[in-house]
Amino acid sequence: MGSICFERGEFLESERWSKEAIKRGAESEDIDYELKRVVKNTKDENKRREVINYLLKKDPRRYAWANSYLKQPKDKAK
Repeated sequence: MGSICFERGEFLESERWSKEAIKRGAESEDIDYELKRVVKNTKDENKRREVINYLLKKDPRRYAWANSYLKQPKDKAK
């Protein structure tokens, strides 16, 4: 459920479900794997940037991997 909420941009609800999953035995690495999957599979560049910015603001060290999914803006002057 946490991943589904995260994909929808419902970040606080996603966190609630992720905490519940950890209480029930999930590892934080499993949750991080799911977050990476969501970021990787997001086709909408604006949505991807929103997700990445949220993660980096939340914990820039833990989610440093998200920087690699930020695409450089294309140079439109050429």
